[in-house]
Amino acid sequence: MIETIDLIHQFIQLACTGAVTILAARYAIARRGDWFFQLLAGAFGCYFLGDLFYTLHMLITGGYPAGFSADDLSYVSSYCFLLSIGLGLTGEWTDAQKEDAKKYRRVSLTGPVIVVLLHAAYAYMAGNLLYNALTCLPLAFLSYYTLLLFLSAGEGYGPRPSLRRYHGTVLLYLFAECMMFLTSSFGSYEAFMVFDVLMSVTVLLMLRAAGKEAAHDL
Repeated sequence: MIETIDLIHQFIQLACTGAVTILAARYAIARRGDWFFQLLAGAFGCYFLGDLFYTLHMLITGGYPAGFSADDLSYVSSYCFLLSIGLGLTGEWTDAQKEDAKKYRRVSLTGPVIVVLLHAAYAYMAGNLLYNALTCLPLAFLSYYTLLLFLSAGEGYGPRPSLRRYHGTVLLYLFAECMMFLTSSFGSYEAFMVFDVLMSVTVLLMLRAAGKEAAHDL
């Protein structure tokens, strides 16, 4: 019964990640190869491939992938694409804006601290230290840059000042991802599914927020 519910959810999530990948790619083409939407399409595309492998593995073997598998590699790649967006956006700041943004850097460090603590708890309860390290590292950096960009978005930094809502949805996405890891170590399938569904919702919200940025400039 649990496997059937999970499989149905995976098909729904595949539809979500597949749709946002195509739409993000269309935004990139419409904006003449804008790197922001190219990287966003890459992030969604990697997550879609991870979900596809996970779903096919369940259909073919009747069980879940064990250890660090191809789907985990796809998910980590997705985090790296999102991190590249954060690095690219802060790279568009002027020297004066970078100096002014220092007032937010200490607060932004709370992001990676929370991510590391959650992964430490997950590793303590469930083991698999290597897997935790490979996922924790990009998520920690992503949380720092996303929180920094979210806090500084009100200042109108860089040529993309309308992305505050996008950064907010990325923070929500990070929360859902980390809580998925943590609740899975508790063996609470119901809680895990709640956060997994939340993750599916956040990718839709993420694209919607990014789409408003595209509409703002076109």
